[in-house]
Amino acid sequence: MLPKNSKHFIQPTAEELECDATLINDVVNFFYAQVKKDLNELVHHNVHINELGTFSVVKKRIKPLMDRHKKHLDVLTKESFDQVAIRKKMERKYQNFIKLKELIQEETERRQQFYKNKNESN
Repeated sequence: MLPKNSKHFIQPTAEELECDATLINDVVNFFYAQVKKDLNELVHHNVHINELGTFSVVKKRIKPLMDRHKKHLDVLTKESFDQVAIRKKMERKYQNFIKLKELIQEETERRQQFYKNKNESN
C-alpha cells in the first residue's frame, strides 16, 4: 500500500464538491494539524481516526520515556533564559506522560472490573 499525499485528493475533492481548492486545503490542513496535536500531546492512550485506524500507545515504552524526561529535568538546573523555556516544555511533556499513565491504569481497572462482572454473571 502506497500512502497518498493530501495534495493528491484536494483537487479532485474540490471538483466533486464544487468548492474552492483552498477551502478544501484548509480543511485538510486543519484536520491533520489536530491529529498531530492529539498524538504529540498524548491526549489519550488510543486515538481513533476514521478510515485510518486506531493509534495506540505502546505501554512498555512509557516508563523509559518518563525516566528520560525526568533525567533531562534533573540536568536542567541552571536558570538561564534558554533553559527556562526548555524546562517548561520538558515539564509539560512529563506531566502528559503522568496523565497518560493514569489513563491507562484507569482503563486497565475498568476492563478488569468488566470481565470480573461478566464472569460472575455467567
